[in-house]
Amino acid sequence: MRPTADPSPGHLDLELARRLQRGLTAGGEELFQLLHDPAPEVARSLLKNPALTEEHLLVLLRRRDLPEELLKAVYQRQGSRQSHRLLLALAKNPATPAAINLSILPLLHLFELLDLCTLPGTTPDQRFAAERQIVTRLPTI
Repeated sequence: MRPTADPSPGHLDLELARRLQRGLTAGGEELFQLLHDPAPEVARSLLKNPALTEEHLLVLLRRRDLPEELLKAVYQRQGSRQSHRLLLALAKNPATPAAINLSILPLLHLFELLDLCTLPGTTPDQRFAAERQIVTRLPTI
C-alpha cells in the first residue's frame, strides 16, 4: 500500500509532494524528464527552478495539455518575451489564451504566420488571427 497523507483536500499525496520538490531542485536532464509529468502543479514548480532554461521551456510548450494559467506564467516569466523561439512556441500551442496570442502574432515573421495557419491542431481563432495579421502585412510586401 502506498503511503499517502490525509486524503482531505488540504493535503498532498506524498508522491506528488516528492515530484514537486524534485521540480524545484532538479537540474539538467532530470528537468527534461519532469517536463512530461501529468500534474500541472509539477509544471508550475518547474517554472520556479533556477536551472530551467529556454530549451526546457520549448519542450514544455510542445505539450497540448497545459492549462492556460501555466501558459500565462511562461509568457510572464523573465526573458520569455525577448526570446523569439519561446514566443513562436507559445503561438503554436492551442491552449495559449487569445490575449497573449494577439500580442505575439505581430512579432512573428510572415512565414511563421503562414506555418501557424497550416499547422494541424491550430484552433480556428488562432488561424483567423494569423490570417488577419498576414492580410494586414500584404500591402507592405
